[in-house]
Amino acid sequence: MPVEELQGEPQADLRAYLQTLQRRRTVIILTALVVVALALAYSLLASPVYSSSADVLVPMQPASAALNPTASQAPALDAQRTLADDLQFAQGDAVKRAANKVLGFSATPTISSSATADVLTFTAKSGHKAEAARIANVYAQAYIDQQRLSQVDAYTQQVTALQSSISDLQAKAAAAPAGSPEASALQQSVVSLTQSLQQLQAAKQLVAPSGATAVTDAVVPTSPVSPKPLRNGLIGLVVGLLFGVGLAFLAERLDDRINSREDAELSSGGLPIIGMVPMVDSWKNPGETHLALVEDPDSQVSEAYRTLRTAVQFLSIDEPKQVIAVTSSTPGEGKSTTVANLAVSLARAGHRVIVMSCDLRRPRLHAFFADSNDIGLTSVLLGEVPLASALLEVPDEPWLRVLASGPIPPNPAEILSLDRVREVVDTLAEAADMVLIDCPPVLPVTDALLLSRLVDGMLVLASARTTTKRDLSRTYELLQQVQAPLLGTVLTRVPAGSGYEYGYGYGYGYSNDEDRARRKDGRGVERTRLADAAVAAEATQGRGTPMPRQRRHPRVDEGYNWPLEEQQSANGDHIETSREPR
Repeated sequence: MPVEELQGEPQADLRAYLQTLQRRRTVIILTALVVVALALAYSLLASPVYSSSADVLVPMQPASAALNPTASQAPALDAQRTLADDLQFAQGDAVKRAANKVLGFSATPTISSSATADVLTFTAKSGHKAEAARIANVYAQAYIDQQRLSQVDAYTQQVTALQSSISDLQAKAAAAPAGSPEASALQQSVVSLTQSLQQLQAAKQLVAPSGATAVTDAVVPTSPVSPKPLRNGLIGLVVGLLFGVGLAFLAERLDDRINSREDAELSSGGLPIIGMVPMVDSWKNPGETHLALVEDPDSQVSEAYRTLRTAVQFLSIDEPKQVIAVTSSTPGEGKSTTVANLAVSLARAGHRVIVMSCDLRRPRLHAFFADSNDIGLTSVLLGEVPLASALLEVPDEPWLRVLASGPIPPNPAEILSLDRVREVVDTLAEAADMVLIDCPPVLPVTDALLLSRLVDGMLVLASARTTTKRDLSRTYELLQQVQAPLLGTVLTRVPAGSGYEYGYGYGYGYSNDEDRARRKDGRGVERTRLADAAVAAEATQGRGTPMPRQRRHPRVDEGYNWPLEEQQSANGDHIETSREPR
C-alpha cells in the first residue's frame, strides 16, 4: 500500500469521527444537559450530610518498655503490623458495644490509619452537625478505654501466672534439703521470677499514662460534606458528555440514513457524487415549488445548481449525453425540484433544454412552469395534440421548453413501455441539446426501470439524512439489473456545516447591496440571466466546457423557432426522427 494511503487513513478516520460528533452534537448536548440536571436535582433534593473526625495516637511500644531503656531504644520493626492490629481492634465488637452503649443508638463511623504517623482517625457522618462530632468523639474514647482495659487484663493474667509459679517454686525449695544445689537453684528462680513480677506490676500501673491518647477531638462542622451542587454538576457534565459521545456513536452505528458522502458512495457501489444541493429552510413545505435561479440567483442553492450543471457538462465531454433521466429511491427526495432548477441553469448557459415529465402517477414538474397539466405526454401518445403543440414555453426562458405529463392514465407502466414513447424521446433529442426526464421513484414502481432504456444517463437523487442506505443500495441494484446508464448520485437537502463539504464559496456571498436591491425590484433576475448568457457565449468560443450543439444565447426580444416547431409545421402531426435508436 502506498505511504500516502497509510498516512491518510488515520486522518480520514479522525475526520469521520469529528463529523459524527458534529452531526450528533444535539444528542451529546441534550445528554449532558439531562445528566447535569439530574445531578443538580439530586443535590437540591438530597438531605445534607455532615462529617467530623477525631484523631487518636497509638503507642508503638508496650508500657513495660519504660522500665527497660535499652529495649525502648530498639527500632520498632513491627510498627505497621502493630498499627494494623490496633485498627482491627478499633473496628471490633468490643469498641462498638461500648460506644453504642454510651450513644444510646447504633452508629458505625469510618476508622482509618495514617500512612505517615501512628494515628487512627475516627470519621462519623450524620444528618445533624452535633451528632456527627459526638459519634466520632465517643468512638475515639471507647477505643482508648477498651485498649487500656485489654492491656490491664493482659498484665493481670501475667501477674497471676507469675505469682502461681513463684508459690510453686517456694514450696519445692522448702521441701529440698537445706544447702543442696537443688535448693540453691530453686531459690535463684524464685528471685528471678519475683523481679519479673515486680516489673509487670509496675508496667500495669503505667498502662493508663502510656496508652492511646486523643490527639484531636471532633468539632461540630459548619458545612455539609454532601451534597455539593457545584462538584456534582461538574461531575455530571463530564459523565454526561462521555455518555453523550457514546450514544452519538451508537446512534451513528444504528442509523441507516445517508449521513455523509462516503455513505452515498458506498451505497451506490462506488459511483461518484455528481452534485450536492444544500437544504433551504423556506422550502420545507412540500406543496410549494421553487426555482432558485429565478427567486434568488445569488443564493447558495442557486450556486449548487450551477455546480451541478457544470458536472453534467463534464459528463458529456467524452460521450454526448443528450437525454438524462433523474430518479430517486422513494418519493419526496426532490426530483422535480432538481430537474426544474437544473433545466433553468442549463438553459441560461445557452443550451436548448426540454424538460419531460414521465411521472404519470404523481406529476409535479408542470407546477414549476405552468398551472395546468391538461396537455402533455399522454396527450401526445394518444394522438390528441401534436408534439410541438404540447411543449410549453417558459416566460423569460426562450431556450427552455416543458413537456408536462398530461392527464394521468390508469396504466402508467404500460403507457411508458410503448414504442411511441421512444419516438417522442428521440424527437425531442433531435430538437434540443439536452432532454431532462423527471422519472418516478425506483422502489415503489417500475416506471424508472422502463425509462432507463431510452436515456443516455441516469442521475439518482438521495436526500441527506432522509434516504436510507438500504433504499439507495436497492435502487442501484435494480437499475444495474436492467443495465441502466448510471452517472452518479446527487445529494439533496444537505444541511449546512454537516460535514458533507458540498462547497467552498457557500455562505460568503458574491453580491453587493446594489445587487440585492436589484433582486428586490426584479432587475437582479434579468442581470443574472444575461450573465449566464455571457458564460454560454464564452463556451461557444472554446473558453468554457463544451456541450453538444451549443448555440449562442439569444436576446429576450429576438425571435426564435425551435427545430421541432419547424419540423411540426412542415410535417403536420407525424413524428419523424433520424436519431439512432438506443
